[in-house]
Amino acid sequence: MRESEEQLQLALRGADLGTWDWNVQTGAVVFNERWAEIVGASLDEIEPDIHTWETLIHPDDLPHVMEVLQAHLAGATAFYETEHRLGHKSGKWIWILDRGQVVEHAADGTPLRACGTHLDITERKQADAGIQRNR
Repeated sequence: MRESEEQLQLALRGADLGTWDWNVQTGAVVFNERWAEIVGASLDEIEPDIHTWETLIHPDDLPHVMEVLQAHLAGATAFYETEHRLGHKSGKWIWILDRGQVVEHAADGTPLRACGTHLDITERKQADAGIQRNR
């Protein structure tokens, strides 16, 4: 079991992924250190709550992100995935590929727990924008 955990941690580090583990009922979220680093913070600067993430989402992206998340929580999609901007501690906006899935349900189907990852895709988005401008 310990070997499996170590392999998982190495894979997450190798993929440069931030992770989140959300208690849907209470709003509590466990973020890993990389998740905090992506937004320019340390873990002790991050409130372990879903509202931390919500307040970082760019206002223009928030309606779409919430729509996709709610569809997944309602069982309409197999997983949650969006590309959106988050506020970085420096004041700039960074792009995130956010993926996750409800991993635990109550007997009545209510989502209890969801887990997922964040990947900083800012460089890719900037490169894509540069290609678009050069066309």
